[in-house]
Amino acid sequence: MSNQYYNDQAGVSGSCGNFPCFLPICPCPAPVAQKRNEAAWFGATGAQVIAPNAPVVFNTAAQPAVLPDAFSVIPPSTVTINERGQYLVWFTALPGNSNVTLALFLDGVEVPGSRFVGLTSAGSLNGFALITVAKADVPADLQLRNVDPVNNATIQAGPLADTLSVALTILKL
Repeated sequence: MSNQYYNDQAGVSGSCGNFPCFLPICPCPAPVAQKRNEAAWFGATGAQVIAPNAPVVFNTAAQPAVLPDAFSVIPPSTVTINERGQYLVWFTALPGNSNVTLALFLDGVEVPGSRFVGLTSAGSLNGFALITVAKADVPADLQLRNVDPVNNATIQAGPLADTLSVALTILKL
């Protein structure tokens, strides 16, 4: 059995999915060009003391230098998502004190499952979340915040000059 179709009106023939199509107007949809994944990265160098419920500050230039259409920045701490869709967000920080607790916030609401805690000041605090932004929610503001209700979160400077102390990467799926 062939996967060929013929459209009398257009006078074309070709592949049509996994079944033959001999209708005058083929019901198969035309192939749609898929948009490539878009990604951006935001970082900070140096130490930070973040008050309860305050956002982390990103003080380095975003990468790529010209951001994809899906993202923009409201300095110093907000990434704006300009397109609906699903996003995978990763973050990492160098905690300067124990029990640093960070979470992602979308339009002022904590993203479920994005709260991560660094139990010691050794190593790094890493977290991630899958975020869905609906058409009605665009544009949506994304922040990484200290969610400890009482204590400041200290992010320590990296061991060398210009070493990142905080990074956030976002990938549109």
